Amino acid sequence: MIVRVSLKKGGKLVFTGNVLKVYSIGDEKGKKLAIETADKVTSFKFNDIKKLEIEKGV
Repeated sequence: MIVRVSLKKGGKLVFTGNVLKVYSIGDEKGKKLAIETADKVTSFKFNDIKKLEIEKGV
């Protein structure tokens, strides 16, 4: 699975190969998008995301 995240403040992040899960988490500060890879979980506030692309591999 390949996940591309474009941020409103500029910059792009690309997660390739070892993406296990993409899901939403919520806390007292609001909702976040979480991307879980084999070695860590990276999260972003939904308000900071300009564009999200998820490409599933075969």
